[in-house]
Amino acid sequence: MKNDDLPVGSLFGGYEIVRLLGAGAFGAVYEALRLPLRKRTALKVLHREFLRHPEVVHRFLREAEIVAQMEHPNIVGVFDVGVHDEQPYIAMEFLDGESLAQRIKRGGAIPREEAVDLCLAVMSAVAAVHEKGIVHRDLKPDNVLVARLSTGGAQAKLLDFGIAKIRDAEISLTLTNAVMGTPLYMSPEQALESKHIDGQSDQWSLAVIVFECLTGVNPFVGDSLIAVLNAITSRPIPSLRAIAPEQPAGLESVLIRALERSPAARWPSVRAFGAAILPWASVSGRMQWSAFFGVASPDASAAPGAGAPLARGDALPDPGRVAVGETLEPATRSALSLGARINLRARGAAAAALVLSLTAAGAWWSARARASSRPTAMSAEVSVTPIHVASPTPVPPSEPVEPSRLAPAEPVVAAPVAAPAVVAAPAVASAPAVASAPAVASAAAPAVRGRRNGRAVAPPQVRAPRLPSGAGRRPAAACPNGICALE
Repeated sequence: MKNDDLPVGSLFGGYEIVRLLGAGAFGAVYEALRLPLRKRTALKVLHREFLRHPEVVHRFLREAEIVAQMEHPNIVGVFDVGVHDEQPYIAMEFLDGESLAQRIKRGGAIPREEAVDLCLAVMSAVAAVHEKGIVHRDLKPDNVLVARLSTGGAQAKLLDFGIAKIRDAEISLTLTNAVMGTPLYMSPEQALESKHIDGQSDQWSLAVIVFECLTGVNPFVGDSLIAVLNAITSRPIPSLRAIAPEQPAGLESVLIRALERSPAARWPSVRAFGAAILPWASVSGRMQWSAFFGVASPDASAAPGAGAPLARGDALPDPGRVAVGETLEPATRSALSLGARINLRARGAAAAALVLSLTAAGAWWSARARASSRPTAMSAEVSVTPIHVASPTPVPPSEPVEPSRLAPAEPVVAAPVAAPAVVAAPAVASAPAVASAPAVASAAAPAVRGRRNGRAVAPPQVRAPRLPSGAGRRPAAACPNGICALE
């Protein structure tokens, strides 16, 4: 432990130190609790030995300013900066995980789809940094944290902008012609001099990171710093497939272009580099990053063996985009077969639903046709028992009786009355007419007039009894002597 390391449990600028996470050339990073909320925080503190170098202090504080300008999900967030006891510090979000360098050291080469997914996340962060006019200049696996998410996935986060260079700045905070960065991941122009570099230098470093993720080894090795710089600037570029033969030729072609020693011969931008490498990501990775990186430009598709990335909305790989002579990988074949099975099942379900709909419609029409062809009884027969009264004396109405309860009775012949016999009116053939009692009475008695006190007097009229409400009547033809009466 250095003499300026912060002891565990000590207080530093409103933060309680929990443990040391790591140390670099300029400072150390601690896990700390922000008081009084006790929120977990990554606290980066500048080493005291650099306090007498104003340019280093200024660069350290500028890192917080640069990162605070970035609002990107793959760049670590900064929420506080300050100075405590003359020692500057930066408070960042705490991320639980391991660096990409630790991941490679622990497990060696990373599976292709996983490696491309992680590198695409880093490329998206670097592209956003470049669009802000900033060159990182120290891209390496140690500055990429693979954070473990609460949902079980992983997310790459870009760290450490300590030696980042802002283009077109009036004051340069880097040492003129000094070599800045980590030698193994330096671009040729950065290894020769650090004054005139741009985003193409970061593209070289990203290509070296992709190479190391896929093979587990760095492409430029040497026994000394001079040997490493000589390998970067003059020795032949190692072949990806010479170290990892299982990697596709198209992917190797993409990396060869990104590792061109002439910056002008590389991909036009980091975004174009990401679009060229996108086809070798996982299905979920392509769905996530196709909108950001878009489709490769015509010059990108012209690269030997390079496949065109998916257009926006594509979810499954297209076999036609595989380079000539290259075979589909098992994961790709399984994805294609799964998509075909899902498509066939969907079509089969739609066809079955259509057949069931047509069958139900045919059955409904058949049932409707059979129902319309059957005769429907629209009338009901009501039987009424003939009734008779013994005398023409009016009978008070009785309670109505349902026709179904009327028992058949023998017809009773009415007693002779003073009026002459009544002749029944002929029945109409189409509908039997029911003669009312007053009509029968008036028809049965002829108009005979007498005289009283010299005046003509009409004979007395005999009125038929009033039928109770609801009582049925018999047709004239069914009544004996043409007279119907109540029972």
